[in-house]
Amino acid sequence: MKKFIAVVMVVAMVAALGITASAADEIPQDGLVASFTFDDDLKGVTPTNTTGDAQVTLSDEGHNGKAYDLGATTDDQWITLTKADGTGLFDGVESFTFSYWSKNDALSTTDWGLFAFPNSVAKQAYLSEHYIGTLEKQGTVIGEFYDLESASARSGGTELALMTVPEDWNMITYVYDADSATATLYINTFAGTPVTMPDDRSVESILEGDYTVWFGHSNWYDDTHPNGEFGSGLVDDIVMYNRALSEEEVMALATAQGYTEEPEETEAPDDETEAPADNKDETNAPADDKDETNAAAGTGAADTGANKEEGGCGSTLGAAAAVVALTAVFGCAVVKKH
Repeated sequence: MKKFIAVVMVVAMVAALGITASAADEIPQDGLVASFTFDDDLKGVTPTNTTGDAQVTLSDEGHNGKAYDLGATTDDQWITLTKADGTGLFDGVESFTFSYWSKNDALSTTDWGLFAFPNSVAKQAYLSEHYIGTLEKQGTVIGEFYDLESASARSGGTELALMTVPEDWNMITYVYDADSATATLYINTFAGTPVTMPDDRSVESILEGDYTVWFGHSNWYDDTHPNGEFGSGLVDDIVMYNRALSEEEVMALATAQGYTEEPEETEAPDDETEAPADNKDETNAPADDKDETNAAAGTGAADTGANKEEGGCGSTLGAAAAVVALTAVFGCAVVKKH
């Protein structure tokens, strides 16, 4: 008589990103400096390009409603941001939170998000940088906070490996806390390790009170990039706070803007499985067989503050991997010339 046994299946639960475009709840209001939804109100948004005839380019495929279209990687266009009344986003700011939704499919380029720089610096120079910025490159999201004068080494960068599919919407949030002099990067609701900045560095020391805030452009000019480096893809729901949001508040912001996490369930089969002919139960995994495939919700592990020169502009990291069920997530840091 054949012996039948029920095979015990381990059901893997992997968090799947459920980013919706439904009507967003009210975002946190305390310390809110500006909010750009790119729907009906474009106050504080100035379209710009190298030819001087930029037009507002909006897409109906926004994260919530419409989005600003920065174009393909070859389009030299960007936006200049101020408050609705025309004053500077960073006026009187010591701590800040800058957050936006990005849908970027250009992994091979250096795609700038935020770029705030003093007007006294017309062109950035390596080891003499002065700016606050965020960028995406080769599957990595990078935050930078530089105020250097002919330095021998760089410090002031944070990194996260972006493990979500590039064509998806991702919320990128850069938080600087002046009280602790730390910067933290988030992708969606995943927080990287906070990085401590030098004691003499501040928003005021970097921007000097006379500055410009771009989104989708930087003044890293060289022979390869005579018009500077740019951003691409779609951007939506940019918000700026004059304080450092806590991790819980970043999660509340993401939720208010339509972010959800929904488990993807794998069901065990209902039928029975025939045992081997020798009637031995060989279905038990070894005692030391551990599942080491923890998946952060749509992100890679963080590795911060390791800046290393490589040729060319933009921070670099290994190519991104899509989030796949039961795929191990790793982070590594190799950075660049910016």
